[in-house]
Amino acid sequence: MSRLTWRFTAFDSLFFRESRPFDTIGGSELSSVFPPSPVTMAGAIRSVIGDSQKDGVIWSNYPKNYPELQTQIGDSDSLGNMRLKGVFLSRKNPKTHDWERLYPVPAHLVAIKEKAEIKDLHFLQVGKPVQCDLGVGVCLAVAPKDIKGIKPLDGYWLTLAGLSQVLNGQLPDTSELIASSELFKHEARLGIGRNNQHRTAEKGMLYQTQHIRPKNSVAIEVDVEGLNATEYPRSGITRLGGEGRGAAFDVIEISNNLIKIDDSKTDILGIKLVLLSAVYMPQLEGYTPLPDFKKTEPESKTTVWQGQINSVALTLHCAVIGKVLREGGWDLRKFQAKPVRSLIPAGSVFYCTVEGDIKVALKKLQPNQIDSDNKNSLDNQLGRGLFTAGFWFKHDSIDDKETHS
Repeated sequence: MSRLTWRFTAFDSLFFRESRPFDTIGGSELSSVFPPSPVTMAGAIRSVIGDSQKDGVIWSNYPKNYPELQTQIGDSDSLGNMRLKGVFLSRKNPKTHDWERLYPVPAHLVAIKEKAEIKDLHFLQVGKPVQCDLGVGVCLAVAPKDIKGIKPLDGYWLTLAGLSQVLNGQLPDTSELIASSELFKHEARLGIGRNNQHRTAEKGMLYQTQHIRPKNSVAIEVDVEGLNATEYPRSGITRLGGEGRGAAFDVIEISNNLIKIDDSKTDILGIKLVLLSAVYMPQLEGYTPLPDFKKTEPESKTTVWQGQINSVALTLHCAVIGKVLREGGWDLRKFQAKPVRSLIPAGSVFYCTVEGDIKVALKKLQPNQIDSDNKNSLDNQLGRGLFTAGFWFKHDSIDDKETHS
């Protein structure tokens, strides 16, 4: 199945509404989620494909009158043959002027800052088991010994070279960290509700929103599979996000940016999974950091979670999870807000051990999706839970013998 990349560049500002609907914001500003949800990007791609069909698609009659097109691009419950494989930011490298993709900073990479300037970088470490609300002996991520004042790298992005360094257990060069302020800025907008019949403002309907204005050298990239049999333009102009803001798009081929992992090292404890896209984590029977992982307490009295990804048996010892991402949306068919869900954000890191050969397991996992066994779920089709992986080294832990005895 061939993979193509849809690259969107904005003409003006963009608006991707957060989870709260307009009628519940009170006097606060309604912010934008950036990069946008894969649901939003799937809608933009569908719009391009549908509008390019002969005589165009009458969306009020979709999908009833368009069964063949529905097979290709799906409906509200499925993407049809289309599969999204990640929504990323991309920028033109200021030196080479070539497009380069940016990735979320892994949550275990932290910094010491002075006046918002990065002075030093460090990795969080897997700490000794402690008793907490998650269990009797849970390994939490802790700061390295004698290191104080660390801050998460919220609002930063990593180049492919920087991510490769992190996955190989090395601190990245600070030049590989790109601040959001270098890519886009926020703009406040004020709007009113209108009565078009009387051409007057609706009483009490005053709204404040936050738009995103990407720089000219910044784009949104979406990797897409499954559209081989579908006819559509490879470039053009479309509407994107809330208010139907204008954007240009190009459909291009990009070689897979595979990260090479150095497997010559011997001080390996297990595998680190790093999320590249958010994942939904249903909590049906108690807390679990990963879907379908079950909480267990082995003889060592250390609480772990066990499960499988791509037929690789994993034991999860520690997780570094960023701020929960709240995602809602608007249901055009029912004309109402969608239920809001909580997602584990991209950049979250999971420390796992494996049964058998660690290096063989890494090759089977890299790269993949957490919910790889449920390929027909809408979350899987949208590219939820994409991850990359590297080795979990001994120096990543405070005391690996005591922690994993």
